[in-house]
Amino acid sequence: MSKVFKGNQFGPPISILQRFNKKYKINKENGCWEWQAYRNKKGYGTFDIGEKGTLSHRVSYKLFIGYLEQNMLVCHKCDNPCCVNPFHLFKGTNRDNFEDSLKKGRKFVLPHPSVGTYSRGCRCDGCKEAKRQQRIKYKQ
Repeated sequence: MSKVFKGNQFGPPISILQRFNKKYKINKENGCWEWQAYRNKKGYGTFDIGEKGTLSHRVSYKLFIGYLEQNMLVCHKCDNPCCVNPFHLFKGTNRDNFEDSLKKGRKFVLPHPSVGTYSRGCRCDGCKEAKRQQRIKYKQ
């Protein structure tokens, strides 16, 4: 089942869609459409529309799924920042994205004696061990 692209604020739909479709390759192992053009330092692709660069996974969501409110995030089910496969994307809030990262073990919120809660970056032995245990638990 394919969606009919009706266009949006980006201009002529077919030229943008054709240009977009030339910028990714499909990874047959995991189904990700991996962005081959420019990626930022966090690994997210960028697609230029006019003079403005937009994150490529946001463009993919708008092209293939539809309207996206300005304050909403486009999150990855596959945790691959360069993926633009619309079936791997979902719309969510900051909280949704944070909770998704906790469930998948990408973020570790650990009790820390001096701060209350501490997320990443601490080099004390207690935090190093807690992070190691969390990673072991996630891999099981």
